[in-house]
Amino acid sequence: IKLTGVDPSWAAALGTIAMHESGGNPSVDQGGLSGYAQAHGVMQMIQATFAANALPGHTDIYNPVDNIASAIEYIKQRYGNPNNTPGIRSINSGGSYQGYATGGIALTPQLAALAENGPEAVLPLTGARGGELSDQTDLLQEAVDILKQIAAPNPKVPSSFSARMRHA
Repeated sequence: IKLTGVDPSWAAALGTIAMHESGGNPSVDQGGLSGYAQAHGVMQMIQATFAANALPGHTDIYNPVDNIASAIEYIKQRYGNPNNTPGIRSINSGGSYQGYATGGIALTPQLAALAENGPEAVLPLTGARGGELSDQTDLLQEAVDILKQIAAPNPKVPSSFSARMRHA
């Protein structure tokens, strides 16, 4: 913490993240299949994110000091502080640690678990499905319609959505 200059009050949240992500084990590798990013170390960082946020002279992803320092830099940039990360935010509101299952923006190719906590939409931000903005607009409208149905009494996810996701 001293190395990065963040407030010592970050320690508890960072410890919680580390315990949920790796069990505090700096040598853990998780996820990733051939050609896709794998998470490494105590804070479970993918190599590209680690490298982009590593402090000068702290380039060993398995060194817990280097890994945590890089994670701190990433958290500062992406969330402002650890209390704004999905897991800590969920815990602070009385829930369980959520990791990144609450959604986000994927900028690099990766495999992801979807719908682990219920229906989830995947919306390409580029022309991956034909290049037309109307494709993304249609998907977004369908997601909004599903959210309305889920929020209604006796929610039911339309089978057209499930069928569409099987073919996406």
